[in-house]
Amino acid sequence: MMNNYSAESPTMNMDLVVGTTDAGILLPMEIWEHVIDLIAEKVERQWNLLKCPWWLTLISCALTCKALYNRARWHLRGNVMLLTQSNVVSFARLLRAEPYLRPVMRFVTIAGSPSRRHLPIPHIGTFAIMLARCLPRMQALVITNANWTIGSIRQQDIVNLAAFRCINELTLQDIRFATVSQLGQLISSVPQLQILRCARIKCNQKVSPLVLPPLPLNSTRLRIGHLEDTMSPAIHDFLYRILTSANLLRLSVGAHHRDISSSLIKLQRLLDACAWCLRDLRLTLNMKGVVDQSPEKLCEHINLSRFRRLRSLRFSTWCYVDSDYSWIPHLLYTVVTFIVDLKIIFHVSVTNWEERLSALLHRLETGNELAELDTFLATPRIDIRPGNPLVQVLLALEGSGSTYNPCKSRISDDEWSKLVRGKMPHADECGILRTIIY
Repeated sequence: MMNNYSAESPTMNMDLVVGTTDAGILLPMEIWEHVIDLIAEKVERQWNLLKCPWWLTLISCALTCKALYNRARWHLRGNVMLLTQSNVVSFARLLRAEPYLRPVMRFVTIAGSPSRRHLPIPHIGTFAIMLARCLPRMQALVITNANWTIGSIRQQDIVNLAAFRCINELTLQDIRFATVSQLGQLISSVPQLQILRCARIKCNQKVSPLVLPPLPLNSTRLRIGHLEDTMSPAIHDFLYRILTSANLLRLSVGAHHRDISSSLIKLQRLLDACAWCLRDLRLTLNMKGVVDQSPEKLCEHINLSRFRRLRSLRFSTWCYVDSDYSWIPHLLYTVVTFIVDLKIIFHVSVTNWEERLSALLHRLETGNELAELDTFLATPRIDIRPGNPLVQVLLALEGSGSTYNPCKSRISDDEWSKLVRGKMPHADECGILRTIIY
């Protein structure tokens, strides 16, 4: 449902000062408001705003005191979800009645349902017609939980999305298309597109059509690409064609290793095509059910030796009772460029998290994965700058749905840090290691 907006504009009292009397620091209110504005500029929609630390900081500011509430809430209004045509009409009326709200609207989600049910989204046409001139700073468009059947959305409605000239980010997740060409038309409708995120996209076409749909004209503008979870083969092939034609600076891929080894996902072809321009690579592997988890077997389909401009790497893995993490240092040794930022993330699902976390801790305590990672950090391929947290080893609990992380009831931040630093003395001594539980 659509967010509720107050008719009252933010109030600014220049006589107010906010600070802590214990520290003797009292700052004028306009300085605090400027700080909040700077925080808001850092917010990125990505997959979920609640996973953006800057967005969470805005929420904390709104809850700190009455003096900061109005300014923080002003920016928090900038995210809206439209589920029905009546939502769109009400939203348009609100922006016409209160035009001061228009500049703050940055993130719009058009959904068929609030859950993962695929339902038609005919209101996207109403949105394109009624709000094209009402959202001058709209940055990201999210389309989710949608069933895109033939004839359910007029082609002209999609063309009208081009009127939103400021949109540079498109997120598509949990959508079922009738044909691959529908996806191409949707991507083409965002002329200034620079960031494309796709997850769990299905298509009634099981394989790529004999006559391949043309690539969107704006595909060469893409700089950041994110592909997550399982998608239909025809969708995968089309998205890979788009990304290989772009000059990507950042690529994020999340997949099950079974799909990579079976060539359902042609990951190496995509990596080779982006090798000359890519600076930031983020790879998430799911090893559930993989019998042979030897690093040689797992890495024979992934090689990073062709990258010449790569500077940032992030490896993420889902943790299961029988998981083997030796592929991480093994894959790192294929890197030939100087790395200035490295993140290793262990994801523990909230389902059976105690058993999976215990298996992870036992594996890291008794195995050599972290020690081999520390050995890699001693090679000349790492740009070590003392005091710079170049390497981050993170433990993440996914799907908890709250700010409380039950992992911390099993292992504290200090215990996690002691475990990692004990296995990585070189990185610890150089002052480049950082450990986090979130």
